[in-house]
Order: sequence, then structure tokens, then C-alpha cells
Amino acid sequence: MRPTTAKEFTVAITCALPLEADAVETMFDEVYDVTGCLYDQHPDDTNAYTTGRIGAHNVVLCYLSRIGKAVAARSASNLLRSYTGIQLALTVGICGGAPYTLSGTPIFLGDIIICNSMIDYEYGVRHTPGSFQSHANAANTIVRADRKLQSFLMELEADMRRNGFEDRVLQNLRIAQRSQATWKLPPADDVLFEASYRHGHYNRVAGSSKCPCVTGDQMCEEAFKSIQ
Repeated sequence: MRPTTAKEFTVAITCALPLEADAVETMFDEVYDVTGCLYDQHPDDTNAYTTGRIGAHNVVLCYLSRIGKAVAARSASNLLRSYTGIQLALTVGICGGAPYTLSGTPIFLGDIIICNSMIDYEYGVRHTPGSFQSHANAANTIVRADRKLQSFLMELEADMRRNGFEDRVLQNLRIAQRSQATWKLPPADDVLFEASYRHGHYNRVAGSSKCPCVTGDQMCEEAFKSIQ
């Protein structure tokens, strides 16, 4: 049964990029509203929402106007003004800035990262290559999940539970791939580069010898935009 008020939504998912939001919406079993008109928003709430159902959960999907911590904080505050019954809020995205794990295992696009706490990136120093050293007072900035979510994360550390979770993830991935070609594996094999590799122009046509990709250690604007 569809909820009749915004208070009945218990899960919120926030995405910074439209591509990320598209992937989340693919997982909706039912979409309630994409216009933002069905459930009244707080007068000061400027967010854009899609509401629907995933399994037994009523979910509100929030779109950020742009990336950034200040924008995310403002959007989260506005969301809680309109949807006062939220019990679980998730930020879902590509996580392109994740460093290497403590064991040195590389993180690849498509990997699912599960953690039980977060440390503010500003309370530390990034070392080269791919390491992060937190400051001594970083313990004061650690954000931990509530007890119910911590119990779920602890459950995932058991092999049987984690295997079942991975099976459900694969099932959802297959559903997404059947619904849109966007989520299918590209036909060609991926070519992986070292993080230090500079994706510049190396075979410029005649007359382009002044391109900084060729003449120095800089990247031209065209090359930089092509990797964003």
C-alpha cells in the first residue's frame, strides 16, 4: 500500500550525479512520484525527489544540485524537514576518490565498499601513493553507524551471510542490466592504467605541436575534459 504522507518514508538515498541516481532508481520495485507534487515538501526545501518502494521499504531518492560537502549538508537538512520519518540515510555513488585499503588491495570501479565508520578527510594528510594518515584528534570526527546498522555490518562479516548478500547484489545487477543497456559490461576489455599515468595527447596532428601534452608535463584542456 502506498504511503499517504511524507512521514511514512523511512529510507533516504542521496546521489550527487544523475548517473548514480539513474542506477538507484533502476532498483525501485515501484515508483510513486517523480514530480515532487504527491507528497508535500517543506516550504524551504529546494531539493528534487523521486519517491518509490524497494522491497518493503518506502524510499525517497534525493538529487544533489551539484557535488560538494556544503551542498550535501544543506540537502540533508532540507530532506529531514520534509521527510521527518527517515530512519536510514544512504549516500550512494561511484566513490571514485577512495584510496587503497590498509592491506594494499586496490579498489576498482564496480567494487562495493562497506565500512562501519567514517573519518572526515580534512582531519588527515594524504601521502603518495594512495595512503591516508589521520591526525591524532581524528577520533573526535569519526562518524559511526547506529546500533541496528552496526549489527547488520557485523553480520556481513560472517561468510554465510556475506555470500548471501553478494548473491542478492548479483541478482539486482542482473535486473538492472536487463532493464537498460547502460549497466551492461562494455564489449571490449577494460584497459587499466597506473594512477600516475597522464592521459594526454601523444599523437597530435601537424600544426598542434604546441599542445602542452606534447611539449611539457601539463595536460591541455581538451585532454583534461575527456577523462572527467
